[in-house]
Amino acid sequence: MMSKSFFSIDVKTRDLVFNFDAKTSRGSMQVHRVYYLILTHSSGYSGVGEIAPLPGLSPDFGDVNEEKIRSLAQNLASERPGFTFHEMMQLAEKHSEGLPSVRFGMETALLDWHFGGEKCILRNDFIANEHPIPINGLIWMNEPMKMFEEGKIKFEQGYRCLKLKIGATNWDTELAVLKKLRQLAPAEKLTLRLDANGAFNENNIWLVLDQLERLQIHSIEQPVKPGQYKLMAELCNFSPVPIAFDEELIGEQPDIQFFDKYIPQYLVLKPTLVGGLSITRNWIELAKQAGIGWWITSALESNIGLNAICQFTFENIMPGIEQGLGTGKLYRNNLESPLVVESGYIHYAQEKSWESLSNSD
Repeated sequence: MMSKSFFSIDVKTRDLVFNFDAKTSRGSMQVHRVYYLILTHSSGYSGVGEIAPLPGLSPDFGDVNEEKIRSLAQNLASERPGFTFHEMMQLAEKHSEGLPSVRFGMETALLDWHFGGEKCILRNDFIANEHPIPINGLIWMNEPMKMFEEGKIKFEQGYRCLKLKIGATNWDTELAVLKKLRQLAPAEKLTLRLDANGAFNENNIWLVLDQLERLQIHSIEQPVKPGQYKLMAELCNFSPVPIAFDEELIGEQPDIQFFDKYIPQYLVLKPTLVGGLSITRNWIELAKQAGIGWWITSALESNIGLNAICQFTFENIMPGIEQGLGTGKLYRNNLESPLVVESGYIHYAQEKSWESLSNSD
């Protein structure tokens, strides 16, 4: 006789519509489909986790849909979860079939249920005392003057770290934008980070890095496509601009031997893409051992996933480093939430309410 499931499950879909044509060197996005996994116990408590594979980047994009999520979640719901962080992480790993975005959604749904179904996955001061987290201001590819104006506005609003997507247009044009932004303030007052999404190659990257050094650029994420071990090792060793790994980590398992090939200056950690909170925490521990810096970034989740990542980040932050958590206003139909972004920080305003998931499909 089949035992009764510990949870009932539901899956809701939401098509997030960008406020603009979100361009990167890999192409552009207009809509991002996400799924909400809802685990409800007979006590009435429900935990919600977001599953948001990203086109062109998530290794499980194309393998994840509502039917797949329901199938995996039914197996998860048949088990009684443990009550420690480690036990819940193990359960999510067991039933996510190696799909990183699903594992993140299961982890956070279990944690949300465990803490009473109030969108709190970890008890810390991010929610309890509305403690803010410093974040970078994200500037997407656009017409040059619009990019500069957006950066200038964010600087005037109080952001002291700007992150620019580069590599989608003419490099000389992008370089001109960076020069104008650097004129706003010196490096000690304005940090400039770049994300190339693998746009450059062995024929042009060294010239680009030489030009960026003169602008005192903080770091460049994924300057070349992942998997070019020899070239990336040379960049990590000899680049005049610090190298940050992003896509290089996707599909890899946290292991100190990973750094036998190359040691970057920074890791950019996206829980949805690397395989959830547990794996992200393992990468952080390895980074500490290897003397590597890190910051945590959302991967264009809605406010459900962003909220979970913020709480996790609060407990795993590297002091003095702005985080990549300012993505909540990218969508015209994001879920309304207590998350507030202002003056270069994100915080949780307890007086604000969460929009009901019933407004999703």
